[in-house]
Amino acid sequence: MDLDIALLVPGLPFQGDSLESRSLGGSETAGLCLSRELARLGHHVVVFANCERPGLYDGVLYRPAGEFADYATSAPHDVTIVQRMPEAFATRMASRLNILWCHDLALMRQAATFKAVLWNVDRVAVLSRYMAEQYREVYGIPDEIFWQTRNGIELVRFDGLDSLGLAVEGVPRDRQKLIYGARPERGADVLLGQILPQLLQEEPGLRLYLASYDNRVDHLRPFYEQVDRLISRLGDRVVFLGALPKRQYYEHLATAGVYVYPTPSPTNPTFAEISCITAMECQAAGLPIVTSARGALPETIAPGAGVLVDGDPSSPEYQDDFTAAVLHYVRDGDAWREASEAGRARAVMLDWRGVASEWAETFERLIREQNDSPHRLAHHFIRRSDIMAARTLLDPLTDEVAGEIRERIDREWGFSESRDGLRGQYEKIGQTHTDVFAQVPNEPRFQMLEQWFRAHPDVQRVLDFGCAHGGYSVNMANRVGRDWVGVDIDRHSIDWCERNRRDRATIPDALRFVVGDDQVDLSGEPPFDCLLLFEILEHVPDPTTLLDRLERWVKPDGYVLITVPYGPWEWMSYETYPHRCHLWEFDLHDLRDLFGKKKERSVQAMGAGVCEDLAEPLGWHIVEYRVDGTPTGRIDLERKLALQRPRETASALLIAGPNSEETLHWCLRSLKTVADEIVIGDAGMSDEGRRIAGQYAVRVLPASNPIERGFETPRNEALAVCRMDWVLWIDTDEKLLDPRKLHKYFRRNLFAGYSIRQHHFAVDTAWKPDLPVRCFRRGPRGDGKTMRWYGMVHEHPEHALNEGPGTVIILSDVHIAHVGYLIESGRRQRFGRNWPLLQKDIATYPDRIIQKHFICRDNVLLAQWELSQNGGLVTPAIRERLEEVKRLYREHFLGKGHYLNTDTLSHYSQALLLLGEGVEVAFAVGATKDGQAVPGDLLRARFASAEEAEREIAWRTREAMAAYVSPWW
Repeated sequence: MDLDIALLVPGLPFQGDSLESRSLGGSETAGLCLSRELARLGHHVVVFANCERPGLYDGVLYRPAGEFADYATSAPHDVTIVQRMPEAFATRMASRLNILWCHDLALMRQAATFKAVLWNVDRVAVLSRYMAEQYREVYGIPDEIFWQTRNGIELVRFDGLDSLGLAVEGVPRDRQKLIYGARPERGADVLLGQILPQLLQEEPGLRLYLASYDNRVDHLRPFYEQVDRLISRLGDRVVFLGALPKRQYYEHLATAGVYVYPTPSPTNPTFAEISCITAMECQAAGLPIVTSARGALPETIAPGAGVLVDGDPSSPEYQDDFTAAVLHYVRDGDAWREASEAGRARAVMLDWRGVASEWAETFERLIREQNDSPHRLAHHFIRRSDIMAARTLLDPLTDEVAGEIRERIDREWGFSESRDGLRGQYEKIGQTHTDVFAQVPNEPRFQMLEQWFRAHPDVQRVLDFGCAHGGYSVNMANRVGRDWVGVDIDRHSIDWCERNRRDRATIPDALRFVVGDDQVDLSGEPPFDCLLLFEILEHVPDPTTLLDRLERWVKPDGYVLITVPYGPWEWMSYETYPHRCHLWEFDLHDLRDLFGKKKERSVQAMGAGVCEDLAEPLGWHIVEYRVDGTPTGRIDLERKLALQRPRETASALLIAGPNSEETLHWCLRSLKTVADEIVIGDAGMSDEGRRIAGQYAVRVLPASNPIERGFETPRNEALAVCRMDWVLWIDTDEKLLDPRKLHKYFRRNLFAGYSIRQHHFAVDTAWKPDLPVRCFRRGPRGDGKTMRWYGMVHEHPEHALNEGPGTVIILSDVHIAHVGYLIESGRRQRFGRNWPLLQKDIATYPDRIIQKHFICRDNVLLAQWELSQNGGLVTPAIRERLEEVKRLYREHFLGKGHYLNTDTLSHYSQALLLLGEGVEVAFAVGATKDGQAVPGDLLRARFASAEEAEREIAWRTREAMAAYVSPWW
């Protein structure tokens, strides 16, 4: 299966021919080589790089990196690959699969940026076991997002360099020639300052050749100057090669005796190779390697292909061992030959072609896995008006959900089953046309077509099939002339055409309009130079037959111009326009199926903004080809069903009881464009509430009374009937804000749930937003556990009690407005309702941690209210409640990094204050490095003792410093 792949390589300047003329870094080399091999496998690859000469190289199209954002977010394609720049995935891509291709060590200071975009990343490609383990350690994310792949080399470049005893043009191996080809800051200072002088004492004839790519960074300028001084001090024992093209560099590898790489440098002691392409190249050249037993080098270098030295390169022990290993290969020909052979044997498995094959197979597998639910896929096809694909998908299915979807398709798109049905549908539509003649020339497609006609003066006779009201035909004839024949299935549209021809055409006799479909008889017309099918093929059940029938009216070598829309165009009018039109959404694969064998075929994309409600791109594919009798192909529906990226589906879940009618419209309106189903648990709705709910596409089921059985019960009852991938739970006194921004998060990724900021509005106080997990995956995770609610009150979804929902992220651009706490009297009423439920929760779940927080909160609130009523007297009952707050805080929260710690600390502080105990302490804990301003908000809290304060401040300090004291900062 051929795929459309976009690759961003935001590094050194290069394009497809750069390896022939200059040295490149490892990531740029990888991007160039992998894209070329993917193209050789038949894939369609666009590389966005800092290229100096954009163009087509070895089947790969190179474009400037600055064009990536527009292309990746608006032009439909299969795979987006981004190197080294996770922030590129902050925006939704128009691709089916997103790969973050990492080439660097994971660093704590980049953790926030890295993790913030993982909702939009399908796999993080890492290049070794070591790299995968290091990323897990630093970023603390689940294993399933990592894809361990590898780097590669182009073995063909070593042709002619494969003799064990001879090298380039018969030049013998010089085992006294040492070579170093890494960045200077990865170990050149140790090599030049300590190891090489030690080697020269043993073997004065040794000579070191230094190669590196030309990309010195400013902040290391003093270090580079130090290296330059060391080179100068060693005189003719060091030959500086500079930045070499690959072939020249490989010639040096093939004539050298040992590759010497004492890494890391003391200037960067935490550096470790995560792959090392140079080590692969050395093995392909049969060059033994002496380096460090560090990072991924033990994985990359075959056993016996070199020596891996343990320890710190700055230590005398390491330097002695390194020197001895180099001299062993310099002096012992048999040892050198064995290492050379071991390296060559490993190199056979390292070609980029194998990497490309693995990647292509993985891409296809991962995309197919997104289509494992026919119901999800059917919703996707309907959202995008791809009805013929939906019908094919549903044909073999007999379950209830499939039946409901099939009924909808039959009801709204049943007209497409017959020729008369199509004609009748478009005659209904024709009666709704409005006069848009003056607006048509402003359309991008019209302007593109006008330019095309001006560039093709030989095209004089035009067949405009599906001409609608003649807006294109008449306007275009007025601008560029030509003779026009327009055909449309709808007689009302042809009436419009005739009026436009009569009243608005500059030369009315140059236009003729006919009622007809693909069987129209145009035998009385001279052959046409061009057939236009603008926004037509998506309306017909069988585009193949239509095209083959219409092409017969076009002269040999005449042109066919087609536009078809992509994106959810018709979805935008599902609620406002009663008549459906589109039966297909064509992607690039469909268009290649149809037109792949046509003469001089070209396909381009033209963007048209986004569908606001779904935040998905809109646009058109523009197809052009020449007529030569080649039959039109047919769409491979098996491939089409497998190669999609459906948005995962969402159930909105509400529990509605008495008085919910006051805000029910407000709530439901906010959900209708984001939820694929709305499930309402009826826990005592009024007749008015049921009437309001009946105005929406909802499923209502009886639900238990939460006051009697706890809030978890009706929520779990409603959850049991939800059928979609995700559950969005919301209360009837809440409204989802910016729901269109939620769609992009409904995708397969590592997150089990999303926290959405819940804003409590009140007229008499201010509330800090809460962060409940309001969206979660409905299906089971790997161990079979599914989410459910726990709690008689203050219920939360978890996989098991106190286990939480798993890996979650806070959404920055979606919010929930809550009006249940508008005034103190209402809040007290709710408190009175919840207090007995809290007691039930204590009895049902005595070990529930979040419950302890709410006990602390409610005990303090109740104590404050009682004190306000009794003149401030701390009664035994009040003291008992406040003592419980003290006990629970100390047992469950003091000195522990629980996410509720800060809120519970405020209740503990208040309890101490009301009891007249403790001392108030103000503190701010933050951390930074390099002399920057220390972040951290001032926090005021009361503690019973200095020991308590120390314990609390200690865990906050450890947490604040953790990233900075890591070796991977």
